[in-house]
Amino acid sequence: MAIQYLSAEQLYHIATLEKLPCKSTKELAPIDEIVGQERAQKAVEFAMSIKEKGYNIYAIGRNGLGKRTMILRYLNRHQHENTELFDWCYVANFDDIRTPRVLKLPSGVGQKFRQDIEKLMAKLMNAIPLAFDNELYFSRADRLKNQLAQKQQHELEEITRRAKERDISLTITTQGDYQFVAMNGEEMHTEESFDALSKKEQEYFSQTIDELEVSLRNMVRQLTEWEEAYSEKIKKLNDDVTLDVISHF
Repeated sequence: MAIQYLSAEQLYHIATLEKLPCKSTKELAPIDEIVGQERAQKAVEFAMSIKEKGYNIYAIGRNGLGKRTMILRYLNRHQHENTELFDWCYVANFDDIRTPRVLKLPSGVGQKFRQDIEKLMAKLMNAIPLAFDNELYFSRADRLKNQLAQKQQHELEEITRRAKERDISLTITTQGDYQFVAMNGEEMHTEESFDALSKKEQEYFSQTIDELEVSLRNMVRQLTEWEEAYSEKIKKLNDDVTLDVISHF
């Protein structure tokens, strides 16, 4: 935007007092607000809506702002009518826990609502554990667990069979890792017996183990995906059981 230069006359506006609707500000109705103090006014309005005893309004600021005048005017015109008062209840927002939801309820309903929620929570704390401690839940959870175990066992048996056909054994180390080992009949090859093999036999075992390890890594990835899917199914089962209990209250 281009800069536009203004003269001093253009910057100064002369007020025409004759056009004002009054001759003195005494003729005007007093305002109930402090110019530029909207947050302070809302704070006072909120304080006025609290019916409980023991709350005070404390205003601090420079002299001449009109703090005392504003508060006195609010006090004088504040109406204690139930039709104009509401109970404001904050409840959890499970979509965004940092921003709770607000319920606007008729005056006096908030306390009963709180008592009802407390009674409901007490009932749910007894009912929900019972829903997870019965044969029906155990049966559904065990079925999911067995399905996972069967798929895992099948994959391990398959890769073990393939390795055995090539005179290689799939073992588990002390750290819990899978490891392929060349076999000498029914025994594992020792370092000495392996060194005694011909170069062609050594290359055969090394190449075959490399190929099996590729299959093993693919199998481990597959097992991980199945375990994640199993966890999701268990979570859904738990959610369904919990919601089923809640729906009866």
